[in-house]
Amino acid sequence: VTKTVYSRTIDIKQRDQRFRNSMKEAAVTERSISPSTSPALKKELTLINGIAFMAGQIIGSGIFISPNIVVRYSGSFGLSIILWLLGAIVAVACALCYCELGTFVKKCGGESAYILKAYTFKTR
Repeated sequence: VTKTVYSRTIDIKQRDQRFRNSMKEAAVTERSISPSTSPALKKELTLINGIAFMAGQIIGSGIFISPNIVVRYSGSFGLSIILWLLGAIVAVACALCYCELGTFVKKCGGESAYILKAYTFKTR
């Protein structure tokens, strides 16, 4: 019994020592990485990235939640597809309106900047 307890104690000490060594190696490796060699994402947004982002926001917001409701209330599969396409056209029109507003009002703030521009009257 004493040998078993003693060998377990040695095993635990060895495991702890291996853990400490691995932590030291990780700390040395972390310090050796300089900011110039570390990988970084590019800070740019292209037209394709913007379109993909908007499409993901529009399509991803309800396409997996509400199809059964649309089919149930429309009565047929074909009509539900037509309704989905109509909704997509309206969503694209809204997105194009926001694009136009974004090019017209060159201020930060999104919708609040648009509302302030529309409803702020200039006094003489």
